[in-house]
Amino acid sequence: MKPGKYRSIPKFRLGSLQAWMVEGTSGFYIKGSLGRFLRGENASPMTHQDLNDVIEKLENELGIPADEGIVYILELGHTFLTIKPPPLYLAEWKVLRRTSRDEFDSGTSVIFRNKTWSMSGYDKGLELKEKKIANPYSTKYALRLELRLKKSLAVRFGRKIGLRTLLDKSVWMKCIDLFTDTYFRIKKAPRINGLGTVGTTPRELQRNLAIVGERAVSLDALLAQITAEGCNGSITNQNVRRMKAALLAQENKSGKIILADALYPEIDQMVSNLGSIL
Repeated sequence: MKPGKYRSIPKFRLGSLQAWMVEGTSGFYIKGSLGRFLRGENASPMTHQDLNDVIEKLENELGIPADEGIVYILELGHTFLTIKPPPLYLAEWKVLRRTSRDEFDSGTSVIFRNKTWSMSGYDKGLELKEKKIANPYSTKYALRLELRLKKSLAVRFGRKIGLRTLLDKSVWMKCIDLFTDTYFRIKKAPRINGLGTVGTTPRELQRNLAIVGERAVSLDALLAQITAEGCNGSITNQNVRRMKAALLAQENKSGKIILADALYPEIDQMVSNLGSIL
């Protein structure tokens, strides 16, 4: 039962989970991350065995069979280790049909949502650092993707979803399919292979980039264009070196990367492989 519909008393914590006793019943309403409840963090992958372990832990903590638990809201998430800072990947997310797009915290978090579900991505490494949670990974760049299903779970899965129902392999794979299908429906930003003109000096290059939007330009194509225009005499050798150095300095500045080639194929491949690793 939901506290929003039924009067509930009182609120308490069950490890990292929030819980309510529902007045007039012997039931509980529980909200939170099962991964964090099991391990203390939700950055690590939640495998099928992990789900079984966390359900058993809930049963032991509550003293109530998990078979009686009904899932009202389901959030499916996974953390992907990335080569570049997560905001660069999120900047490529442009449109997801039948949703509105919102961006937060200078592009470190993006969410597509409507009344029944949402798909979001955010900088997981930054979140762990801000919350002073130990990072379980060797890399500082981690992109978290989450699909949140808020309504009509029975319609999506063809049956009412109980807590133990999630252990059914067909339901488990349906969850992965919903996650991957929704991700691949996001339209990514196209990349420009070059500029009409890069200019002849670093200052002119920056002005021309500002016109089209720096993140929309392929870095490799831009460097090649500067080389070609240097070879035909349009740009002096000194300015070719200066312009390339300026671009690479921007690209390598920690946390401030402006230029990048299309990054989404990297995430596409990892999302495609989810079914084989979870």
